[in-house]
Amino acid sequence: VLKNDELSKYNQLLHQLRSIDEEFKTFQYHQSLEPDIESINLAWHELERSVHCIENDLNKY
Repeated sequence: VLKNDELSKYNQLLHQLRSIDEEFKTFQYHQSLEPDIESINLAWHELERSVHCIENDLNKY
């Protein structure tokens, strides 16, 4: 059972996940057919970092 303050934080985390998903879709849509590998690596590492942080927070629930 989630407390009120936990529910708010949980909803915030879900919103962050949706935002990451939308950013990734936008990134895919706007990229050229052959983006440079450095840009891909930077975007991938940022995505992994964000998802990892959110996973850690969600594990608290």
